[in-house]
Amino acid sequence: MFFFCATCGWGGDRIDEAESGYHDEVESDGGGKLWLKLIASWIFSIAFMVGPYIALVHYFPDIRGWVHGLYWVGMATYIMAASTTTPRYDDTRMYHNPFSYEDDHNRAMHQLALMLLPGKIIWFAIVLTWSMTRGEKKTD
Repeated sequence: MFFFCATCGWGGDRIDEAESGYHDEVESDGGGKLWLKLIASWIFSIAFMVGPYIALVHYFPDIRGWVHGLYWVGMATYIMAASTTTPRYDDTRMYHNPFSYEDDHNRAMHQLALMLLPGKIIWFAIVLTWSMTRGEKKTD
């Protein structure tokens, strides 16, 4: 993303460099930061997906086989919900008045955003892996 002023032309040289291909030559391999981000997000993703499953199997060994499939269907549903849902809240007014419905709503949306954060990281790892194997660059 480039910021520029259309009136005075400030920052326009960066857009010209990006369109001329200069920017693509600098970051031709994706960089080490991108690979580090990918590895870290997959480590977190595997720990978040497999950790509760191992705890479920360990602490409840007599559960039936269909519960295992139900867990993975629930996890896939959670990841899809997290990837498509972004709760909006005003963080400046969350603790302004503890008896206000608006502040209660802001706190609830903030808690929902925190609950969906692991699913967003898992989705980020999936999209980043897909874009890197397809040769596209996804750095956001």
